[in-house]
Amino acid sequence: MCGEKPQDDEYIPLSFIAQYLYCPRRAALIMLEQQWNDNIYTVEGAIQHDRVHDDRR
Repeated sequence: MCGEKPQDDEYIPLSFIAQYLYCPRRAALIMLEQQWNDNIYTVEGAIQHDRVHDDRR
C-alpha cells in the first residue's frame, strides 16, 4: 500500500468513530448491520438540517 491512494471503501467516516466511542455495540448495529430506527430527536434534527439547505427561505 506504500505510495498507493486508498480506495473509497477503505475510509472510515468520522461519524462512525463518534458512534464507536459512544457505544461500540450501537456503532456495529448502525454501520455493519444497517439497523437504525428514527426517534423524535433524529426526525426533528433531519427537519432542521433540511431547512438549513433549503433555498426557498
